[in-house]
Amino acid sequence: MTDSKHNKRSMMSRRRFIVVTASGLLATACGSGGSGRRVDAADTGDAADAADAGGPGDGGGPFDTGSIDANVPTPEPNSPWQLAEGHYEGYFPQHVIYPRPDSETEAYARHRHAYPGVLYEIPIGVQFGKWPYRYELLEGPAGARVVHETLEWNGDDAFIVPEGYGVVAWDVPHHAPAGPHTFRVRVYDQDHGRAGDSFVDVTWTTAVGTSNFIFLDPIHGDDASADGSINAPFREIAALQDSGLAGNKICYIRQTEPFDPDDSLFAGGYAPSPPRQFRFGLDSEPKAYVAFPGEVVHINTANQRAFAQSSTINHDVFFDRIVTAYTNQNARDRDNVRVIMHWSKSHRSTFWRMGCIRAYGGKRKDDNHGFIWYWNDGGSVDDATGHTYLYSADCWMDRMNVDPGPDASFEGVGANGPHLWETYTTNRTLAERHRITNSHIINNGFVIVKGSARDAEIRACVSVEGNRGNYHIRGLGADSNGETRRVALCYNRTGGEEGRVAMGQAGTNPAYEDIIAYRNSCAGSIGASQNPEAFSHAYNNITRTIAENVKEQEGNIEFGDNLQATFDDAMRLVGDARAAHLGLKGAEVA
Repeated sequence: MTDSKHNKRSMMSRRRFIVVTASGLLATACGSGGSGRRVDAADTGDAADAADAGGPGDGGGPFDTGSIDANVPTPEPNSPWQLAEGHYEGYFPQHVIYPRPDSETEAYARHRHAYPGVLYEIPIGVQFGKWPYRYELLEGPAGARVVHETLEWNGDDAFIVPEGYGVVAWDVPHHAPAGPHTFRVRVYDQDHGRAGDSFVDVTWTTAVGTSNFIFLDPIHGDDASADGSINAPFREIAALQDSGLAGNKICYIRQTEPFDPDDSLFAGGYAPSPPRQFRFGLDSEPKAYVAFPGEVVHINTANQRAFAQSSTINHDVFFDRIVTAYTNQNARDRDNVRVIMHWSKSHRSTFWRMGCIRAYGGKRKDDNHGFIWYWNDGGSVDDATGHTYLYSADCWMDRMNVDPGPDASFEGVGANGPHLWETYTTNRTLAERHRITNSHIINNGFVIVKGSARDAEIRACVSVEGNRGNYHIRGLGADSNGETRRVALCYNRTGGEEGRVAMGQAGTNPAYEDIIAYRNSCAGSIGASQNPEAFSHAYNNITRTIAENVKEQEGNIEFGDNLQATFDDAMRLVGDARAAHLGLKGAEVA
């Protein structure tokens, strides 16, 4: 390490974060970088830091400083969605993850197409800034709306995240014009209006039509007569994919049979026959698989090694509201089972409202089995040649790593996993509002940025109910595919006896910059790498203890052995701790 780089890291402190988010920095309308913030010249650092300010496709350099449309209404500084001073925080500039502008996305991308007469729903993914946000639809077709613009008051003393928070919905008329229809959503963070403007704009266009859609109906479809239309759907995924009609389309999946109520039988749901994964990598395959609005889709892959995989570079993949269960439970013929797997690079990949039940980790359950995976396919975060723009939200997994091995020689756990979401070599990622229940984690993390990462956030995830094991939320920075920088782990709740938030792993990490844990409620500890060149921060968490190797720490509450006097079973503050810390420390928003 050069002297100049050593000096730059040693000077990192809380001030380094604050210069990016201080009240004197005015936000602007979003430019090509999607950042919408201006950084004063004196605070941009050296040339390398300036280049890091932008994400893939941004061109790097200082943030855009375009003008604000004075005719656009903005919320008042003290409107109800905004919190009191001291009740919010954030350390990096806001940035749009999903949807990206039309100029960056493929024409087939899910958010760019709506089916006439069918509800259209798109989540808005924005990372960093000072959460929670307010979402406002500034432009859209008649009837379009944001389902919930803000968090909801719980009626007593705090806010909760409602279903539909930050979701754009449109009841598409049967005779809607083809378009294109422009959507523009403005996402304000907590700084807005206090000392200037603070927001990003999310803009895209959507066309209405039927040609970009194909339909699968596992109950009523008829492969012999199917053409993939809404009135003549395929019955089997194999027939749909082999038809030559599915290329780069959005696949709507109709109601399936439910899983067997006694899921120990590993029965029920739609079991593809012949077995076939929901492939998404080739131009001949769909790029989106979406449950038909208002219907339930259960996919049973007990006889398959995976639910969905791609071995080719893929762009603009989108999955929504599909529950997959029992992967590999019957076959049990593979270690390292990954239910959804990107074996090659993925650009602009979104998983929303997906569920996973009792995937089996193979003959050994070792190593690193789990739900949604992005493999280390090379590249570097320094030049954004790995995975880019990954968004996952409102996904869940239940009863993972709890079934015994086939020879009963162990109790059903391996050396690592299971992971709900795991990534390698990523630029610009956001995982938010995930839920893990009744599962047993061994090392690494339920939700983890595992390899090199540049600009990643894990926010508002809950791993409380019935879970065992230690590492729940983790930003590892443990690979050598470029230096990890700007990773935030915030507003997460981890339960059990030792549900931890971790920033690295003991002793083995390479150097990294700016992994930060703030406003987490943890049954266990908050730790970091022991490497003296790895710089970690922890602010305003409520946790069992903060490890000494966390380089910068301030405002944290350590409860030691007094877990039950601090939190209830849902990891919400109780008693004197609630009176003293609600809204100021830990994950609850008030």
